[in-house]
Amino acid sequence: MRWRRAACRAIRYAGYVALALAVASAALLLMNRLGLAFPVEGVSMLPVLRTGDLALTLPSSVSAVQPGDVIVYRSPAGFLVIHRVLEKGNGYLIVKGDDNPVPDPWRVTNSMIVGRVYLVIDYLGYMALPPFTYSVAAVLVALYALYAACERQGLNRV
Repeated sequence: MRWRRAACRAIRYAGYVALALAVASAALLLMNRLGLAFPVEGVSMLPVLRTGDLALTLPSSVSAVQPGDVIVYRSPAGFLVIHRVLEKGNGYLIVKGDDNPVPDPWRVTNSMIVGRVYLVIDYLGYMALPPFTYSVAAVLVALYALYAACERQGLNRV
């Protein structure tokens, strides 16, 4: 009986950790929806940005960025791209991934810009990518089921 009580206590604490991770992941997903944080996926910005990094952005415009800045923009196909500004024209930008041989095939305008990257946090972006978010959700469900089993047997008393 003593080992069961200890196991239930461990399950409860593991549940607290999983819940904290879920809250952090949800916060990152919300920041992504607000256009403030973006998990990096892909290799176009190697070695500066790697898959799993988290790029934090501030809203920006063509006039506010300079060549050398890294921006997030929405491509004509609708997906988000994180690339470096090469040139600044009259109302548009020419951008390219650091590891790409040629610039992007379109000019980036104000309506496409999501923000300018001001900070990159290594590995934190994994918490906002689907494999992690799905895993945390599955672990939370499993831990809750185990916790409920402990409750039914009256083993959750401190």
